[in-house]
Amino acid sequence: MTRANQFPLAARYFDRVECKAPNVDDATNARVLGRVRALLRAIGPFCTDPHPHLMEPYAIDAIGRMLGEDHETYRVALMESQPPDQPRAFVVRRLYKVMTVAQAEAMDDASRALIVPLRGDGDRVALPLPEDQRPLAETTVLFAKTEDSKRQGAKLTVREQLDPDEFVVDLVSETGKRKRLQGTLPSDRRTCLTNAFDTTAIQEQRQSAEEPVAARKLEFVKKEGSATQNGDMDSWDMPTWLMHQTGAVLQNVVRLHVLLSAARTDGLGAAVYVGKLTLTHVRRPKHDVPHWVLKARLHSASGKCVCRAHARGADDGPSDEVPVPVDPDHVEIRVRMCGMPIKAGGLCDVHVSSGAGRCSACPGLCTKQLRVSLACVHGSQNNRGLFHALPDSHTLVSEHQRVLTRLMHSAIRTARATSLDQAAVMEMETAMAQELGNLDRQRLCSGLTHEAMLSRDEGVKRKLLGAGLPSSLRLRDIEPTHGQLLPKKRKSV
Repeated sequence: MTRANQFPLAARYFDRVECKAPNVDDATNARVLGRVRALLRAIGPFCTDPHPHLMEPYAIDAIGRMLGEDHETYRVALMESQPPDQPRAFVVRRLYKVMTVAQAEAMDDASRALIVPLRGDGDRVALPLPEDQRPLAETTVLFAKTEDSKRQGAKLTVREQLDPDEFVVDLVSETGKRKRLQGTLPSDRRTCLTNAFDTTAIQEQRQSAEEPVAARKLEFVKKEGSATQNGDMDSWDMPTWLMHQTGAVLQNVVRLHVLLSAARTDGLGAAVYVGKLTLTHVRRPKHDVPHWVLKARLHSASGKCVCRAHARGADDGPSDEVPVPVDPDHVEIRVRMCGMPIKAGGLCDVHVSSGAGRCSACPGLCTKQLRVSLACVHGSQNNRGLFHALPDSHTLVSEHQRVLTRLMHSAIRTARATSLDQAAVMEMETAMAQELGNLDRQRLCSGLTHEAMLSRDEGVKRKLLGAGLPSSLRLRDIEPTHGQLLPKKRKSV
């Protein structure tokens, strides 16, 4: 399994999918830099916009002036520096194409199944490119940041073109000013250009940034009197492996992809991609009992709204007609659980009067207050179209409880850990795989084979789309035909 599809249900930062600047050894760095230097000396007379100072023997001086005010620094870096003090020089050929979600949705199903949703910009995805479709090479020289510069260091990029004699050199100065040198070399100078893209200099082991396994505590600056300032709330940004695990639960237990697919107007199927996952520990005794909330925000590649499926608009009210959503932003799912430590006697401090009970899927933690809710968030109105919530754990069948509490246990353990290694992560992943496996076996014992599940999924989608039924159909109305979606809301006993 490649690094890109290691977490297919989680959005990832692009530098963790494909490295932007591979690490090369000093010998390769010096070889690439020398070949770029030879090219820069040769292009002066052949630029479409001739520059007299680009002629030999002053070509490198002229390049230095384009990169920064202290041109001597850049001349020395290009001409006289020695490893390991040389500027970084490397050749890359991109393996992924970055595009918008709308562009990805215009592709065929097989291609869409390969996309990697990207974090940082909720509307972008990366598509792995076949060998014969990968773009042309780029040779980049990165200069160190100067003491007086408030920006990153200057950069020089030579871009390969379809015409083997055509050259394009892009320069970005230390102040951010851009300059492009382009033209066509005569055939007898072609070697200078082809050498600059020497494929032997491409890093074979493309090491992208490592995915962290630990949670990152979030620091918020709040106004005076806010909950976080009073120490009543802590939040963590959860790691990618747990985002993928959450996506697997939403897909296998909640069957959320059915609802997302039914909400689309173009007939395309939708997958569950977790774009961001946060865990919050709420401790506000004046307003609520202490509890933990795991909030999964879906990437826009999954869809921005499911209002069409549950017949609620931005005003969060029922309608006889399927409404047109106003400014849809994203879909989010929340799982809430007490999560307080169980003490002697099987009780936690919050539910000491009622007894927390023990749960093998969530060892050592209270599983009371287990609730799941799903909402459409409409940006400009800041409106959450909450349409389904489970008030108590007894409304969930036991197999679903075990999977959801196991997910919460993994999240809480990850947040509380002072240090987390790969062995601990594998232990939690194995425990979740066992719970999901148990759920599959329970379904098979009930006659729910994979084909039967797909058949039920299609039936639910037809009902959600209002085929022969009132358009105000709600999720709870279809539960008898599809037990894998959240069960019917029941009154507490």
